[in-house]
Order: sequence, then C-alpha cells, then structure tokens
Amino acid sequence: MNTKVTINLKTINSNIAKVKKIIGQEVKICAVVKANAYSLGAREVARGITDSVDYFAVASLDEAKALRDCGIRTPILLLYVCSNYKLAKKLNCQVTITSLIEAMQLAKSGCVLDVHVKINTGMNRFGIKTLVELSQTIDILKTSNCNIVGFYTHLAKEEKQPIKQQLKVFQVFANYIKELYPSALIHTAASGGLKEKTAHFDMVRIGKAMYGGMEGFKTAIKIKSKIIAVQRTLTSEGIGYNGEPQKTSKLIGVLGVGYADCFHRNNSNKGVILINKKPSVVCGNVCMDCFMGEIDSSVKVGDWAVLMDNKKGIRLMDISRRSSTIACELLCALNFKRCKVVYKQ
Repeated sequence: MNTKVTINLKTINSNIAKVKKIIGQEVKICAVVKANAYSLGAREVARGITDSVDYFAVASLDEAKALRDCGIRTPILLLYVCSNYKLAKKLNCQVTITSLIEAMQLAKSGCVLDVHVKINTGMNRFGIKTLVELSQTIDILKTSNCNIVGFYTHLAKEEKQPIKQQLKVFQVFANYIKELYPSALIHTAASGGLKEKTAHFDMVRIGKAMYGGMEGFKTAIKIKSKIIAVQRTLTSEGIGYNGEPQKTSKLIGVLGVGYADCFHRNNSNKGVILINKKPSVVCGNVCMDCFMGEIDSSVKVGDWAVLMDNKKGIRLMDISRRSSTIACELLCALNFKRCKVVYKQ
C-alpha cells in the first residue's frame, strides 16, 4: 500500500488528560466515539482509552454493539433517538429520551432502561423545551420503572456569550431536575464548551478535542504516502483536471492517495505536505486516487510525504483552516480502506 496511517493512542490519552486538567478530577468524561471514532476506529480507540474515561457516547445501537462485542464494559450513552429498546436493554446501553412521545414509546415497550433526558435550549434538533413537557415525561418514565440517570443539553455555539445564554435557559431545568434527582448526571459541554467552566456540571462529552480537532490539542493521526511518479511540466501547461496554465515550469511529485482515501479535495491548489521534512504545496486539483505536489530534484520515486501529523503546517487544525471547513468534517471524511493502518500505544 502506498499510504500508511498511524493512530496515536498515547496522543489521544494525552488530550484526555489535558481535558481532565481543565475540568478537574470531580467531573466525569464521556468519550464520543460515534462515526467510527470520527474515522479513527471506534473499537481500537475505545480499547485504548477505556481506563481514561467514564462513559462512551455513540450515535446508533450498531455502534454500541461494536463496542460491547470487542469487550468494552464502560457505560455507553446513545445520543440519538433509540430505534430498538429491547436491543438497548440487551446491550446495557443507556438511552436518550428527547420527547414525551419517546417516553411513551419506551413505556409501551416494557423495557426498563437507564435514561438520560435531553433538553432543547437552542440547538433545535432534539429535546424537551418546556418544564410542563419535562414533568410529563418524567412521570411516564417513573411509571415504567426506568432509571433517570442523566439530563443534558447540547450547545449550539462555542462563543462565550451564546453559551451563557443557553446555560441560562438550561439552569431553569437543572434546578428543577436536581430537586427530583440529586444524583443524576447533568452534562452540557462538548469539546467546544470546555473553556466555559459553568458548562462543565457533572460530565463533559468530548469528541474532536480527543483527536486534535481543536486548538491547543495534539493531532492524533499521522498520514504519509509515497511518491509514485515524477513529472516535469512546461510553462503554460496545466496540472491535473481542469488545470490552469502554469507561469513557470515545475517539477511535480505524484502521490498515490486522493479524495477517495484520506486527502480532501479542499486541499486542491493550496494544501501543504512535508516531503523530506520540507514543505511542498499541492498543485492542481486533488484527484480520486492521487494528487500532485511541487518538489525539488532531491525527491525521488519511493520517498515518503507526510500529509497530516502533529507538526506545524500539517496539523488537523492547520488543514481545517486552509480547507475552510470544520475539523469534524475532515476527520469523518477520512477513508482508510486502501491504507495500512497501525495503532501506536
């Protein structure tokens, strides 16, 4: 294989330790490993960090089953609407209830589960918006003997003032909840809310921070690919699909990885990679199976280029800024099926 990917579990654990320093020892950590741990491999990542976290969060019961099948016994929270309460029970998966209707469906199923109730404070995807609906939902869950173990919301923005506005809404619910369930876990902050201490409550849910998709955290992935061909372009020739005429002749290295793999098309004509420790700029549009970068005469076929690593210029957040997209999208777009993947402890 032309491309090798190294997932550094030690770096992920280091990022978790940094979160712990921010939130303190009393606040629990829920590691978000949905979407195959943002493409990094949910089973391997979960096994590698299970001693560092208190919960795992997933988006589907299939994801929960994958964790249980590989031996994970840590509590798992299903973040989205549950489609099969019996399976959730079998997997010992805690579910999220986001409406009175869902509470009624759970009661009808006859399954007794551990439940987190979600409050809508402004994200407007899922959640209960009024104290009246919350009270009715709690009553239904009580009559079905379900254990209400948590209440939470999801912050829509990462800036301080919008966070404070949502927390002000949530606090009304939190006060009501704490009177009824003083031991229930209250959680609001994902990675973007870490900087706001008042959002920490009893637990934080972290995804992108673990993997390096946030400023101040280390990139946990190294991607490198081989130079598979070298071309010399002439002045006025284009490079790649719909290539614009070049003002000068260039020596081009062709790398055997493209947007079908783990090199986003947003890198076209502006991405930066390291070849023999020297920066190289992507030339032309990234292709499905390969892309081109400018090189000097010292570079030969078979040399390795580093596309992503915890190094200035090719960190996940550097790539995110150049690509004008969020780190989460870049991570979730990574496809390693044609790459050799290794996990570093």
